[in-house]
Amino acid sequence: MSALRFDVGAVRLTRISYAEVGVPPEVVGLTPEQVASVEWGEPLWVGGGDVKAAAAVWIIETGDARIAVDPAQAADDILRSEADAGAHQTAFAALLTAAGFPRESITHAIATHAEGVGMWAWRTDDGAWVPFFPNAEILVDQR
Repeated sequence: MSALRFDVGAVRLTRISYAEVGVPPEVVGLTPEQVASVEWGEPLWVGGGDVKAAAAVWIIETGDARIAVDPAQAADDILRSEADAGAHQTAFAALLTAAGFPRESITHAIATHAEGVGMWAWRTDDGAWVPFFPNAEILVDQR
């Protein structure tokens, strides 16, 4: 997919996308009329009446910290399935590495909402689950 980078002072933000799809407006709590009423929506966040959704991760770099925010959180049903989690996780890890962020290099991982945990656990070949970011402290909102 793609990586977008932004520098804000001494902080670098990188968005790495794994999958981008269109979903019916109702999936995100909108009506087709609400989506159509946003003049600038197409092609930024709407396409053919669908709202664009993505499985992505934001990486924040500041000092020695590499912080992953909500990695691929929207794709829980795919990334955590018994059938094909390993293939998706391997592909996502390859994208991170290609963008210069091997999963072992992440120092912190933040979940802004815990109802979907996204890419927090890595499915091993023997069927066990281990941390996707093996060296990261995982931070979750207490609320």
